[in-house]
Amino acid sequence: MPEQESIQSLEEELRVLEEKLAARKEEGKEEKDVFRDVLREHVESAKEDAEKQVAAESADSANTPPPLPSSHIAHARQNADDLREKEHHEQVEALVEIALTKGILAAVYVARHLGDLHLLDDFHDMLVDEYYDKVIQARKVT
Repeated sequence: MPEQESIQSLEEELRVLEEKLAARKEEGKEEKDVFRDVLREHVESAKEDAEKQVAAESADSANTPPPLPSSHIAHARQNADDLREKEHHEQVEALVEIALTKGILAAVYVARHLGDLHLLDDFHDMLVDEYYDKVIQARKVT
């Protein structure tokens, strides 16, 4: 039954995001700007959910540290260290690749470990463009 609840939760989240998208379209924003805002909200929401889950897991197992979050942090630090020597545009492209293959949160953790707000902003802009293009392409296919 937990899978069914998870599916229902995701469907509800999708419905809410679609309503926000429709409401913003009515406000007269360009579709790409609306997409950018919705994606930013989704990333922030996913980050908050992940932090809550880490806190809950830590509280449930006081004697053993949660293995998943610490491995994600270590992996993010390693990726950040690997990217430090690259040019700015190469870092942005690498972060987008991480987002597309491992998920947005993984890329955000790497970007935050790099500690460059300009990089994080450029990553967000390029990520929006990449995802937006994919959504437009999917719309043409279906």
